[in-house]
Amino acid sequence: MKRFICQYSENITGVISCFDRVLFKGYLPLGWGDAMEKFLAYQGLRIKHFGDFVKQQSQRIADHAEQFAKRSRRRYIYLNGPHRKEALAKDIARDEGITEGLVCVMRAVEPCQSFKMIPGEKRPRLVNARRKCLTFYFYFLDPKLGLLHVRLQSWFPLLMQVCINGHEILARQMDKHNIQYHQQDNAFTWIEELSMC
Repeated sequence: MKRFICQYSENITGVISCFDRVLFKGYLPLGWGDAMEKFLAYQGLRIKHFGDFVKQQSQRIADHAEQFAKRSRRRYIYLNGPHRKEALAKDIARDEGITEGLVCVMRAVEPCQSFKMIPGEKRPRLVNARRKCLTFYFYFLDPKLGLLHVRLQSWFPLLMQVCINGHEILARQMDKHNIQYHQQDNAFTWIEELSMC
């Protein structure tokens, strides 16, 4: 990028840069079947209880997500099929005049990495498997970070991801310095005033 800027500096009125997306991922350290089996044993459960146990935990997460939206007086939306979630959250924030805090909670059935029970030599075993589960998206508006979301898979190993959009942070910084701009989706199509960096 620096070489490009140097080569075309006479034609460039300013340079501005930011991260695109920053992802933070977290999960319970149960990435393989043996670890999940040990976790069940620690709970005093046998492998045959796996299905019932994870369904109960999944329901707890679903109930929490719905109650969180209700307590916050925000929309709880079930998405069926592909949707542009970020665009939908932005529309909700704009239409409902939300400027800070929870915007909405969305839920959708999505593929996830989890486990399944298979027959074993002396007892059933748990092995890694792709499956579908309810996944929750909590969209928030933060004064410094802009629109961000937390994605929570409701099936073990309960993968969680926090996604921050660098363009949203940049937009907030420009707002703070009263720099006018046009933002379309995840791109700035016009910025009022830049100086060479």
